[in-house]
Amino acid sequence: MSDEPEDTLEADGELPGRRLYTVAGANALIPHLGRVFDRLDAGRVQIQELVEELASLGVQIGHAVPPPLAADPEVRPLLEVLFEVNEELREVLSELSELGVEIKGLDGLVDVRSRYEGRIVYLCWRRGEPAFTHWHELEAGFPGRAPILEADDFEGTLLV
Repeated sequence: MSDEPEDTLEADGELPGRRLYTVAGANALIPHLGRVFDRLDAGRVQIQELVEELASLGVQIGHAVPPPLAADPEVRPLLEVLFEVNEELREVLSELSELGVEIKGLDGLVDVRSRYEGRIVYLCWRRGEPAFTHWHELEAGFPGRAPILEADDFEGTLLV
């Protein structure tokens, strides 16, 4: 048994056990990603409304809530809903992570890993784009995006 963490990068940037996507495989994610970002948007709005309502009752999120205030019949249900919505959003993000989807911005910027010319790169998608039409090196980020000229140049892995 190794003491090395599971998510240690191999020399080419690949994470052992992490799925690599073809362009077609990444494009198949887009309908799901659209639904996920709609859910994230709705959750963020709901959280903001709850934070504002709690602030009007004297609760400042990010600070310890005194037990008497947390037990207040107006405050407690709001805190419970806030924690539930927050947990739902965490689960959605965790599910994406398990698929190998990396959220780079809650406004809808996504990367998935692929193999191009023997090295691991990102296929990049921004909400509203019809497909994964760009890629970039792992360290390049959004400014380093380049158009995908030949989809077949990007290799993926089969799910096991």
